[in-house]
Amino acid sequence: MQAQTQTPSASTPLNPGAEHLPVVRPPVDIFENDQALLLVAELPGATADTLSVQLDRNVLLIEATGSFESGEGELVACEFAPVRYRRAFTLKADVDGDGIAAVLKDGLLKVTLPRAASSQPRRIAVTEA
Repeated sequence: MQAQTQTPSASTPLNPGAEHLPVVRPPVDIFENDQALLLVAELPGATADTLSVQLDRNVLLIEATGSFESGEGELVACEFAPVRYRRAFTLKADVDGDGIAAVLKDGLLKVTLPRAASSQPRRIAVTEA
């Protein structure tokens, strides 16, 4: 099963006021086995509150905002600018949309996209006549 990437438009920001932030296409690895696809995206600075994962008509859309605020003293130099993450993938129709799960931990988003039961390999019993 393959996932095709799309170049999404930046017309709908996830968070109000985020439209001025630069849009970054996060790096993604996609793994596949007989039961599911596993998509792993790097989203530094994103939190569950600023993250959206949506499936609409076989298009998986990932949007988030990332910022880096440690709050440990006065900021004297800043190279970690807030960003908007946005990435879209067109999936084959054999994904079970109701079973999709997403977990964000330490800046890595893992999205498990289970295959629909009809597309999973199965053994067919053979009888003798």
